[in-house]
Amino acid sequence: CQREVEALRKNLKTCLDAKEKLE
Repeated sequence: CQREVEALRKNLKTCLDAKEKLE
């Protein structure tokens, strides 16, 4: 379960980084 949480957090961070670049 812990591994899934870390993967989701990494995915979320990547998504946020991409969002910032678009603006």
